[in-house]
Amino acid sequence: MISYADALINLLQEKKLMTVQQISLLQAVNHVVAADIVAKESLPPFTNSAMDGYAVRRQDVIAATAESPVKLTVNARVFAGEQSASVLAEAGSACEIMTGASVPNGYDMVIPVELVKLKADGDGEKIIITDVPQQTFLRHSGSDFAIGAMIIKQNQLVTAAHVMALAAQGISHINVYEKPKIAIVATGNEIVDDFNIPLIPGKIRNSSVPYLQALCQTMNIPISYYGCVADDPEQLQQLLTELLNQAEPPEMIITLGAVSAGKMDFIPNLLKQLKAKINFHKVAIRPGKPILYAKLSNSHFFGLPGNPISTAVGFRFFVYPLLRHLQGLEQEKSIRAKLTTDFEKQNTLQFLTKAHWQINSTGESEVTILDGQESFRIKSLLTANCWAVLPEASRLYTTHELISIYPFKDALC
Repeated sequence: MISYADALINLLQEKKLMTVQQISLLQAVNHVVAADIVAKESLPPFTNSAMDGYAVRRQDVIAATAESPVKLTVNARVFAGEQSASVLAEAGSACEIMTGASVPNGYDMVIPVELVKLKADGDGEKIIITDVPQQTFLRHSGSDFAIGAMIIKQNQLVTAAHVMALAAQGISHINVYEKPKIAIVATGNEIVDDFNIPLIPGKIRNSSVPYLQALCQTMNIPISYYGCVADDPEQLQQLLTELLNQAEPPEMIITLGAVSAGKMDFIPNLLKQLKAKINFHKVAIRPGKPILYAKLSNSHFFGLPGNPISTAVGFRFFVYPLLRHLQGLEQEKSIRAKLTTDFEKQNTLQFLTKAHWQINSTGESEVTILDGQESFRIKSLLTANCWAVLPEASRLYTTHELISIYPFKDALC
């Protein structure tokens, strides 16, 4: 049995990242970019008006007051989407302009429509200005993104905000790392996959596989379920052989159950027969201690314990870090929070606990370790919004003591 820290080092020794592929911008959220992307166009592409109003020359209006108003002749009108190159910014003139419209050369500010008075006389439409705002109400070309400005760096995860910025640049496709494909297989004579079958004594419903499918769906990770092989090592061996002989074998294989120390825990011996390299089996954590990680041909193999919370811990603290690593993402950082109550830790395993995190009235992070920490208990996971991590030593943790936590990320528990 090794420590979690050593297990993580072992996991992240993989040097090869996923293959780079080009995908549509609209498919890019939750993918990791494979190279820096910089602005190829100025944004805004031209100086435009931030208000409905009148474009003017500041030098013509700067002295305007209620006692000494300035009168300007309106010589043109520009709507959004129109070109303004033909408009001349003559002394004493103004150009009526709409929000987003191109500001004609020579005008250097916009007076909002509510700050002017209109007057028509024999010489055409006039505006009268009695107050000049400090703002120019101009959106200058390149003031958001200049050409060459960084939009997203290599190895960053694409968000909806990045999609907005890239779309504004006219970038329709980007290079990203492929998502690792996951194959999942359940084991256990007791497992029932069909939700429509009434349970009989000795049987339980499969909740761990739907949980993993839901998690992977939120991250756009392709995951395929190959059913439950019951407690049948020959059937699992045949299935694993078929998976590895596919034209494109999965980057990752996850089995649930059959990795502990009982008579039906056959996966460690089966992996040895398949010439797998078992990197570790059993880690000093609770829950999920029997977890196994191996390299099977060119696939990463995880044997996760079958209890629901052990499955959740195995994915969150082992599979998820490797998924990040294979896509070039930095590893997740914990944050610190104060305990709201005393907590007696009685074992020498690193305890990964379901907990609830909040910001208190004084702005401090605080965390409550929830009841119901057993690996079969799902209910407390509904209340939890983070994992609290207590190191291996057994001791009393006191109220207000700082501990490490990993907040849930969107649907990722």
